[in-house]
Order: sequence, then structure tokens, then C-alpha cells
Amino acid sequence: MAYRLTHNLKNILAVLLLSISLIVNANGQNDSTAAVNKGLGGHIKFGFNYHLQLQHIDVAPVIFYRLNDRVDVGVGLNYLYYYRNDKSENNSAFGTNIFTRVYFLKNFFLHLEYLYCNVPYRNDLNFEYRRVYITNLFSGLGYRQPITSKVDSYFLGLIDLTHRDESPYKNLIIVKLGISF
Repeated sequence: MAYRLTHNLKNILAVLLLSISLIVNANGQNDSTAAVNKGLGGHIKFGFNYHLQLQHIDVAPVIFYRLNDRVDVGVGLNYLYYYRNDKSENNSAFGTNIFTRVYFLKNFFLHLEYLYCNVPYRNDLNFEYRRVYITNLFSGLGYRQPITSKVDSYFLGLIDLTHRDESPYKNLIIVKLGISF
């Protein structure tokens, strides 16, 4: 079990590092061709998502590449802490996500996110606690509010398209707040 957990953590980190590397590489290529392609004003942004429900808190630092004024692509790490009194169960979940945003109005966007996450799960048939890896697909709408020329806040309303019992999110509709700089 420990080997499997360590092996899967290595896979998550490898995917995350590869994605960040591709984003940084894309930014470098964009800078070298900026004189040729003035229409592609891409740059890297960092951010932080926050999601609060009654039973848990979810935080996710993200890094994304703004391809142009209409499209963002990025990756992030997720950490979710459960507020529960039952000490026999694991109280946290962790994973990584890949997302894209497409702006259809100046500050409104469509958001699509894939989450790969290690979560605690209780089997109700035998009351056994164990950790499982699951995937979630979220889709929804968001609004970005510029605070300064480099800092934005945003609000996301997402629907869990692949909701299962093992999901760390118990509601089908998820509301997230975030900031990017």
C-alpha cells in the first residue's frame, strides 16, 4: 500500500512538473517570436483557488499560461482538509488538476477542469477506510474581476460531471474563489 501511494505521488508530481515545464517553454518561445506574432500576448500567471464547504476546506495553488486575451491553460495542486471528529479516517485529500478557461465576454469565461486526486474512502458494506485515486471532471462559468493591472480575483461556479461516492466534493455544484497575479 505504501509503495502504491509513493508510486502514484511520483506520477502526480511528474505530470505536474511536465505541465509546468511545457508552460514555461511555451512562454519562452512566445518571447522569442514576439516580434513576428504581435497578436499572441501570452504570459505566465500564478494563482490561488479557495473552496469552502461545511465539512472541508480546499486550497489549490495554480500556474497558468494566458495564451491571449481569450484563452488560459494551467495546472495546479489541490489539498483538501476534512473537518471530522472520527479519528479512524484520513482527514485529507491531495491531487493535481489541469484546466482551461475560454473567455466569451471581457471578464466572463467557460472553465473546464480535470482533477486526479487521492482521497479517503469508507466502504459502507464493511466500514473499511482506505485511500483511493479518483478523477473528476468539472465544467462551469466564471467571472474575473481585475483588481490592479496585474492582479485579478475570480469567482467560479462549477458542476462535477463525474460525481461518484468516492468524490472529495459531496455536492454536484462547487463554488470557488481565487486570485491570480
